[in-house]
Amino acid sequence: MTLVWYPPDSSLNVAPLQVLILIDGEEKKSASFSEDFNPPFQPTEEIDDPEDKKPTDWVDVARIPDPEATKPEDWDEDAPLEIPDEVSGWQIAM
Repeated sequence: MTLVWYPPDSSLNVAPLQVLILIDGEEKKSASFSEDFNPPFQPTEEIDDPEDKKPTDWVDVARIPDPEATKPEDWDEDAPLEIPDEVSGWQIAM
């Protein structure tokens, strides 16, 4: 977006992340919305809490085994892990 005001050779360019002030087509001043404004227009998504700590009983593994978990009665160990996207004989609508 460009706004033009008096004098006619001046303009203010507002881009998604920055502002430029041009006089006679020459950049005189620029600023970034995310870095030069305090507080920033778009603050960080999460503010780090230095007091934040994991609980003492926190388990940091990718999977936690469940000793009570069972497979369904109709579970097929020989079934493919993934179903192919295209099967011969199928018509795919376009």
